[in-house]
Amino acid sequence: MSEFDALIKQIKQAAVEAVEASKPAGIFCGKVISASPLKISIDQKLTLQKEQLILTGTVTEREVRVKVDWDVEKGEKKITLHNGLKTGEKVVLVRMQGNLPHLVRRRF
Repeated sequence: MSEFDALIKQIKQAAVEAVEASKPAGIFCGKVISASPLKISIDQKLTLQKEQLILTGTVTEREVRVKVDWDVEKGEKKITLHNGLKTGEKVVLVRMQGNLPHLVRRRF
């Protein structure tokens, strides 16, 4: 290998390392290892705590208002959607660029 080829290889390696160091956005699969307190494992080396996560409405328990038009009742009602994460569930996470929290998008 010529000196020029070796230099090109070093430059390419430095570029790859720079991109990896910036923690670009990415999509990951994780597993809920604890529902309370919330902990999600992405791999053996990385477990995220609740403070490191942003939860969407599809993975949280929340109240919503709905309109009903039933024979016995009409009007608005408040209902609770029991979508909270449970231990053992698998989730899709989106890592935003940099060291920002991971967005827990949905179950799968």
